[in-house]
Amino acid sequence: MQLEDFFDFIGDPTEAIRLKGTRIDLQDVIELHRLGVPPERIADRYAGVELLSIYGAVAYYLANRDAVEEYLARREAVARDHRERSMCQSPSAAVERVRASKAGAGMPGVAVTAS
Repeated sequence: MQLEDFFDFIGDPTEAIRLKGTRIDLQDVIELHRLGVPPERIADRYAGVELLSIYGAVAYYLANRDAVEEYLARREAVARDHRERSMCQSPSAAVERVRASKAGAGMPGVAVTAS
């Protein structure tokens, strides 16, 4: 078995590396690994994921550290871009209705602003 057999590589260039048959991204496993969480605890966190898959993810990271670091940096850049774009957009009509409803109900933490 090759280390790559533990993953689904999505997109070209690779947009996502997920544990085979799951929606769990390699990034999620590696972030926990970097925090010192043991593989057994990481596996416990994700129901249905075999411990072997977690060890495979860590081994893949260690064997391909530069490529994985580049992947993680790309993922973070995309996430940062999405956050920045969403901060610049006006709230949708649905969000405005919810805010107005909460403000009308006197819910704390909701400021009423004039448009």
